[in-house]
Amino acid sequence: MSGLLRSSIENPEGLEDYALERSLHSRPVTNESEQTTLTITSIPDEDASESREDSSAELIDIKVDKFPFNIGRKSESKLLAENDLHIKDSYPNTVSRGHCCIDQVEDRFLIRDRFSRLGTILNGEPLGRKGKNFAGDLNDGENELILGQENSPHKFLITLERQAD
Repeated sequence: MSGLLRSSIENPEGLEDYALERSLHSRPVTNESEQTTLTITSIPDEDASESREDSSAELIDIKVDKFPFNIGRKSESKLLAENDLHIKDSYPNTVSRGHCCIDQVEDRFLIRDRFSRLGTILNGEPLGRKGKNFAGDLNDGENELILGQENSPHKFLITLERQAD
């Protein structure tokens, strides 16, 4: 599959009221002195075989426009906060149902591990149970995000661009 596919973020059937309630708690990207662009792009797994169900078949290139932005495995469970980005993952799962989120605290942008089973790696630093912290700051420019262990096929490039007015 060539090129990047735009990922559409959809709400599962029957969760419209829940999604509306959640949107009241979501915060749009805000910064008075700067225009900030935050994008997530999948990094294709060169070692994945074409026959594997979760092999980079779904490439992602999306703009983050609200916080927190929840990332997790696609699931039928309605117990966890609804994910904004659903990751297709098959057994044995690398990605937890509520794996991590991107959040904004004043002018800082960060990744928070949401108590995932295998952890999150941000720019080579483990977050979560296997790391020293559950959150890490995103740097300006490109950041590498790995869901699970170092050999996980679920790798992303998060680009943070700030432009002064």
